[in-house]
Amino acid sequence: MAALLLGLAGFGLAGCQTTSPDIGTAQIRPAPKPAHVAQPSGLAELLKLDQDDLTTRFGRPAVARREGQSVFWRYSDNRCALILYFPAIDAAKPGGARPTHGVVRWFGPQAAGAGDADCVAGFDHATIQARLAAPGV
Repeated sequence: MAALLLGLAGFGLAGCQTTSPDIGTAQIRPAPKPAHVAQPSGLAELLKLDQDDLTTRFGRPAVARREGQSVFWRYSDNRCALILYFPAIDAAKPGGARPTHGVVRWFGPQAAGAGDADCVAGFDHATIQARLAAPGV
């Protein structure tokens, strides 16, 4: 019986034994995540935002006017224009309306190979701040 207990105790202690790390293998750590940088997004994402969200993200539009039963907003620079149409609703709706339609218009040769997200990113305050904070700028 004593031999059996000693044998079981040996098994129990064997489980407590540790091994040294394998020095021959490199430990791969994931790369650190960069500080938050807004990712470019296209029109589909913008159509999910309301007027308050869009104003926070892009600032006031260069042009905002009522056109019949719609409200027209335009953001533009020397590369492109982002045009958004909203339903004309009462001011009691929190956050304002969501756009029902959006269009990106490109000016000049820069339009080749550029997508909607490239235009949208040009108006995004977070993207602009990240570019200005980049080393060498």
